[in-house]
Parts: sequence; C-alpha cells; structure tokens
Amino acid sequence: MAIVQATDFTENALYDIALTSQVEFELPAFIDVIEKDRLQELFGCELYDLFVADLTLNTPQEPQTQIYLDVFNAFCSDDDGRSYGIKDMLMGFIYFEWHRYNQNKSVSSGIVRMDSENSRLANMASANLYDKYNRAIESFKAIRYYLCKNNDVYPTYKGVDKCYSSWI
Repeated sequence: MAIVQATDFTENALYDIALTSQVEFELPAFIDVIEKDRLQELFGCELYDLFVADLTLNTPQEPQTQIYLDVFNAFCSDDDGRSYGIKDMLMGFIYFEWHRYNQNKSVSSGIVRMDSENSRLANMASANLYDKYNRAIESFKAIRYYLCKNNDVYPTYKGVDKCYSSWI
C-alpha cells in the first residue's frame, strides 16, 4: 500500500522531514508499517482489507468507490467533526512516530542519542510533535465517528478509539 510517499514530507511545510540519503533509505519502510497499523486501528481488520482492495494501483493510491472516498477525503461537519483526510492523518502519525523514534539510534555499541557541537535536540513539546499528533487524532476520531454513525454502509467496521496526547 502506498497512500503516503516519502516525498510528501518535502512538499508539505506542516510535516517537513529532511530527506537525507539515510532518511530516503529508512523512511519508506517506516511509512509502510505506520500506514498499515493506523489504518487497521481506524477500520478494523475486515474493513481495512476491503479499503485496501479498493485502492487504485497507481501511486499515490486512492480509493475508487464513493463509500471509501467519503472517509478518505477531508470533511467538516457540525455533526461528524473535522477530518483533514486520511492522507493528512497518516502523515501526522508518521511524522510524530518518525521524530519520536529517531531521537535515539541503535548502533553496534548500543542505543545512542545523536549529539552535535552546534545544536541541541529540541524536546518533543517545543517541536510541536504533539500538535501534529493531535491533528491526526482529530481526523481519526471524525472518521471513526462517521463510520459508526453510518454502520448500515460500513457493517464490517470494528475500529478502535485513540486519545489525544500531551507532553505533560
């Protein structure tokens, strides 16, 4: 599956990840894992399989059927909440997890934290990681509510709920 591409992170100021040669090597596999995990949490396994089967073959993939486009695309409703769309939601989760996991690196001598003479790592709160995660959660919750509310259209829905997060 390939809804999100590594290059999406260089074309979006909100979720900018510098694509060094190392990142270009590691990020696609990371995207694949997070994309699948979060969509299975959102849809449940059975509806996830139906959603994936409906995706176009060309990259970036998008659904073809209206019932999946309804949750894939951004929407804002006083009843259903606001979703920035599944792609934006996934980018928020990927961005958050990428920066969270890349504060430390596994090397032959163990786990190390990168250090530089000219700079220090920003903490997760000041880097606005939680804001981006919570933006993804906002979409996740709105889509989840829409799926629950329209259970006659999505009878196989069995997704889970996720909560907002904070550094406190």
